[in-house]
Amino acid sequence: TGWLEVRDARVHNLRGLDVDIPTGVLTVVTGVAGSGKSSLIHGAFVPAHPTAIVVDQAPIRGSTGGSPATFTGLMEPLQAACATDGRAIGQALELTVAQALGAFDQPEIVRRLEALESVGLAYLTLGQPLGSLSGGERQRLKLAAELHRTGDLYVLDEPTTGLHPSDTQHLLAMLGRLVDAGNTVVVIEHDLDVVRAADWVIDLGPDGGSRGGRLVFAGTVADLVKAKDSHTAAELRRAEGSPALAEADDE
Repeated sequence: TGWLEVRDARVHNLRGLDVDIPTGVLTVVTGVAGSGKSSLIHGAFVPAHPTAIVVDQAPIRGSTGGSPATFTGLMEPLQAACATDGRAIGQALELTVAQALGAFDQPEIVRRLEALESVGLAYLTLGQPLGSLSGGERQRLKLAAELHRTGDLYVLDEPTTGLHPSDTQHLLAMLGRLVDAGNTVVVIEHDLDVVRAADWVIDLGPDGGSRGGRLVFAGTVADLVKAKDSHTAAELRRAEGSPALAEADDE
């Protein structure tokens, strides 16, 4: 639906980078470690768009004594439902998200539980201490708490970290729903399933550190697969067993 511009970015190893990020679609930013992905997105792009919803792996603020129920706003409706159904709140907090979906039918509760399920957290108990969650789990929990917002810009930093491969498809479906609702979604990611699902790919490199910080490729996945100087393209070809692998990568 439009473009968000980054001009002359010189954060860390970026070399006066000019990049255009399309709006209303899923953009995946790729590249080897140290290629400049975080510098571009967190160092240059996000500061220029302060209203962006940034979902990263940083610890959740004020998490002491917190749980998925408190963080997502489930606690109050849960308490009200337990008081009416005669259930002890302590017992409710011992339920997993999946179990709670079968135990409660109040729309306000179900909506929040379905958000947790959609990001692959159906196995968490509602009262599990936030401090026990992995970085990837914290990131997905923060994302679940933001899913009600539309018409916004979402930035995710490697959301597949700690995610079981079988749940990656759930994550991709959820990202698709965000885009369908009119959001712009930008994801820093190396997982090839996520890269394949992108509407637009921005690949940095060609390598890391002083040999990185340059725009290697920007375009669709179909065109990325044919790119010669991209490690990401080579990985895609290798994973797909493309005959073009030998021609493009052995030179």
